[in-house]
Formats: sequence, C-alpha cells, structure tokens
Amino acid sequence: MQAEEISQGARQSSTEIRGFDGAPRADPKPLGKLSLLSAAAAGLPLLYIPNVLIVDGNAAATAHNILASEMIFRGCIVSIG
Repeated sequence: MQAEEISQGARQSSTEIRGFDGAPRADPKPLGKLSLLSAAAAGLPLLYIPNVLIVDGNAAATAHNILASEMIFRGCIVSIG
C-alpha cells in the first residue's frame, strides 16, 4: 500500500510545475497565449494608421483624417503604449 501511495505521489508531482525552491508555480501557457494576443492587438494599429489616416506629403489631410477618426486614433495610441 505504501509503495502505491509513493508512486501516485510521484505521478502527481511530475505534472505540477515547480520552481527552483520547490514551490508550486502557475502554468505559463495561458500567459504565453495572452502575450501573443496582445502582440497581435498592438500590431494592428501599426498597420492601420499609416494606410488609412496618414496622407503622404499632405499634413492638412492627415490632420483632417485624425480629427475625423479621433477615437480610432486614440485607441491605436493606447493599444501601442
């Protein structure tokens, strides 16, 4: 019976993530997925702003586009920062 408990304990401890000090740690996979999602969300404004809001060589048109889409522009700035 004691050998069974030891082997069950070994199986349970092998699936847990532990740090160097032996303390249990959180599973890193959800944080990695969140990081990838965050990177994708930050990359979208970098592609959207230059193609839609900024007019090459025309500062007045660029300012008009930004003022017309102010909430989108602010959302892009917040998502990058």
